[in-house]
Amino acid sequence: MAAVQSLRSGDFAHAVEGFRTALASDPNSEEALFYLGESLYFSGDLDQASALMAEVARRDPGMPAPHYYLGRAAFDRGRLPEAFSELREANRLDSGLPMVHYYLGLVYQSHGQPYPATLEFSKALEEDPHLFLAAYSLAWVDTHALNRPGEAAAALGRLPSDLKDPGLARKVRALRKALASR
Repeated sequence: MAAVQSLRSGDFAHAVEGFRTALASDPNSEEALFYLGESLYFSGDLDQASALMAEVARRDPGMPAPHYYLGRAAFDRGRLPEAFSELREANRLDSGLPMVHYYLGLVYQSHGQPYPATLEFSKALEEDPHLFLAAYSLAWVDTHALNRPGEAAAALGRLPSDLKDPGLARKVRALRKALASR
């Protein structure tokens, strides 16, 4: 399906158009409904994305992904209790999703709860050792919230020296500098 290729390549406008077309021809397609919600989320339309993800969750209560996106959208809006609730539901349905653990860690961190945040970031890294955002977040909490330089250095040690994301690479350099000054 061309709409899936558009979504995966980051062409969200064409993905939205394609999934709307798919839904027009089959209004009962949970797959098209889910992917339309995902496309809308990544295009920044959190209201429509959330409405569609809530509908997918209603239709298929055992599916963790809509709860994950509902949690992300709530987090993006600063609705931390709602984000926590949706992410916990996604985790209850499938505890092996690294991005769910990563976002749970962010919610805990935002709530000023560094210890549970580090547990969630660590779980994310157990599931996906290449989830560099989780390693960075773990190191940040260990450095700034918990003053645990050894743990922070270990988390930073999980990161490759040639990070492809320039924004993350810049943050890592700043964190290494802050850690070295302690």
